[in-house]
Amino acid sequence: MYRNIQKTRYGVRKDNTLRYKGSSYTLPEGTYKGTDTNVFLLQDDGHLSIWDDHHVLIASHPVSLLKGELIRNSNHYRDNTKKISEMISQICLLFSDTEAAHLYLEKIRLTMPRYARDQIKLIAKIGEHHPKADMDKTLLYCMENDNCRGTDFEPVLLSLKEDNVVLPEKCQTNYGKHKKDYRIIPQTSNITDYKQILK
Repeated sequence: MYRNIQKTRYGVRKDNTLRYKGSSYTLPEGTYKGTDTNVFLLQDDGHLSIWDDHHVLIASHPVSLLKGELIRNSNHYRDNTKKISEMISQICLLFSDTEAAHLYLEKIRLTMPRYARDQIKLIAKIGEHHPKADMDKTLLYCMENDNCRGTDFEPVLLSLKEDNVVLPEKCQTNYGKHKKDYRIIPQTSNITDYKQILK
């Protein structure tokens, strides 16, 4: 945890860097979201720790003793797109409708680009411990309710399982062609309650 009393807000520049005491420090690709993008910085024992506006640590650098330097972290420029695409292709096999799974996982990548890898890996781990039928039901529910957070996937799965939700026959395949038929009707109010919590 960072110490609130010592944090300082800094603006992020278009090239995904911030300026601190005469030098520039790199931030992960995609940090800059517009002119109002800010991060929080803490200097402690010769190091800069940098958090995003969700208080997630995104970078750490040694403090430069010189001015005009660009302090880099090579990982900030690494393109992991291909690796994530390969991961998505593998995880789709955990579902009966691989096309729908691909659409869903790609949406996670687009919605949460900075955390996509962790979110997608979490779904893969969940798939190791639950049958495909339960994964299918959860996928359809999450797509229908526009829930693109891997951290919510297992709670939804467990809630659907507890309510013995039946997967409609038309939901088995071709999500993109029959989206209007993707309806999951809970037998109790538990899912409705969970849906309200997610909002």
